[in-house]
Amino acid sequence: MRRRSRLIALLFVATLGVSAAGAQGDDVRAALERGDATAQATLGAIYLRGQGVPVDYAAAARLFRGAAEQGHAAAQNALGLLYAGGLGVAQDYAQAVSWYRRAAEQGAPEHQFDLAVMYDNGLGVERNPALAAEWYGKAAAQGFAEAEASLGFLYQQGAGVPQDLAKAFALYGRAARKGNARAQNNLGLMYTRGEGVAQNYPLAVDWYRKAANQGFAKAITNLGVMYENGFGVAQDEAEARRLYRLGGRQDADATDAVLDQVGFFADPRLARPPDAAARDSVKAAAERGEPDAQFLLAWLLSASPPGERDLPAAARLYAAAAEKGHTAAMANLGVLYLKGWGVPQDYMLGYMWINLAASGLGEAGKLRDALAKQMTAAQINEAQALSRQRSEGRR
Repeated sequence: MRRRSRLIALLFVATLGVSAAGAQGDDVRAALERGDATAQATLGAIYLRGQGVPVDYAAAARLFRGAAEQGHAAAQNALGLLYAGGLGVAQDYAQAVSWYRRAAEQGAPEHQFDLAVMYDNGLGVERNPALAAEWYGKAAAQGFAEAEASLGFLYQQGAGVPQDLAKAFALYGRAARKGNARAQNNLGLMYTRGEGVAQNYPLAVDWYRKAANQGFAKAITNLGVMYENGFGVAQDEAEARRLYRLGGRQDADATDAVLDQVGFFADPRLARPPDAAARDSVKAAAERGEPDAQFLLAWLLSASPPGERDLPAAARLYAAAAEKGHTAAMANLGVLYLKGWGVPQDYMLGYMWINLAASGLGEAGKLRDALAKQMTAAQINEAQALSRQRSEGRR
């Protein structure tokens, strides 16, 4: 781990062109010239995430490919991700499956999970719940919570495996205790319905609440149902309405899948400030009300490592830039509302800002379309009405 951390640090130095890097920077460049797989994979990750350099999916794809062809599992999986998302390469689910499989066969549970998802959804391969269950099972055996939750669902539905509610309940329980929101919500459903376990409304509420506190939309809505009907809690129609508004009565899974691929949106016109000194300069410009600077500072505050984030401040800056028509700021403000990060979670406002951004940012359009698939016609109409009102208000 120390060696990997040191390499990442050296690659930052080499990438940013710091002349003081000296012999260490030369060592890194030499490693890249030799085609060192670890160096290629690490630099590919830097370009993928925009860590100190502008996001460059095409460069990331080239670097990941060089490492992947040498058998580097993480690079193989990352290249699969780029093919699945059409990032830096033409979207090609079959290629994504091919690279996911090479990575999965090396045994890492997160890579096995990604391959299982492709079989589960029929992306790049014919849909095959049995093979999905097999790969989910390999990852679940290593304690990977997402795989436990997905395998539990297959056992609950009897898809690809014989229906076994006891196994589903056990798998959901393992994942839920690790904090997996999807599993927590599904445990709540089993307790609500008395499916595979004795019906227990108070326990259902507890699990819904755990998932809802993580912003899981289905659980927020399900918790609203419990308050509306007085199941396991005192009946409270006002609280039910509040939860329905927050949850949007929709499933966040498809939206989260797009968010996981895109992260926070970058403005392709702007280079990101690489250091603290540049951040101070951007901060001064942001305080003068310059929208590009407000966006850059907000991006730094929202896309930094978790301990360095200030999401409420980022939301205020994105909002200020969005009001001035900054497209990427609109998109990222929408993301914050969808996730409930730095602002109260509100799917209608999230959709509104993403929809406004979509006219100038293609990736925002993908996110909007994924979100719309999980919304009712009435919800879409309401969100589009908000978009029209906001557009007319800015004219």
